Amino acid sequence: NKNLIAYDRDADLIYRPRNISKAYRQGAELSLKYQGAENFSADLSYILQKTENRETGNELTYAPRHTFKLTLKYTLSRTLTKFEAIFRAKSAHYGDLENSDADKLDAYHRTDLKIIQPFTYQSLSSQVFVHFQNLFDNDFEFHHGYPDDGFKLTGGLTVNF
Repeated sequence: NKNLIAYDRDADLIYRPRNISKAYRQGAELSLKYQGAENFSADLSYILQKTENRETGNELTYAPRHTFKLTLKYTLSRTLTKFEAIFRAKSAHYGDLENSDADKLDAYHRTDLKIIQPFTYQSLSSQVFVHFQNLFDNDFEFHHGYPDDGFKLTGGLTVNF
């Protein structure tokens, strides 16, 4: 890849884009989908990658060597209630161009659960939903210095006009 964009972060903690004239990214992705009975499916994705900023010899930022995602979906036949479980995992990776241990992001995993109940309201397709994010309240950071919120619960109503 040529002219990838990286982000420098100064003492003010503001990320500023910068072009990397020579970067290397190579990897493989495995993706599998299983459609069982009409009410169950599973999606599996695994990415293995190796990266290098050829200007410095360091790894590219926010490029974990291993990324894994498993999504399981199940729908109750009678009520059409949908359940979706998502498991994600990423290996340790760097958050700065220097690949410093101080800005290294630890490996983490996260589990989410969604429950969706579709219904019709005055001939309008609708649904009520509840999303449980980071179900086991794991402590991790997406960006160095900015921890994830932890366990989150989101609910709502969607009406399609």
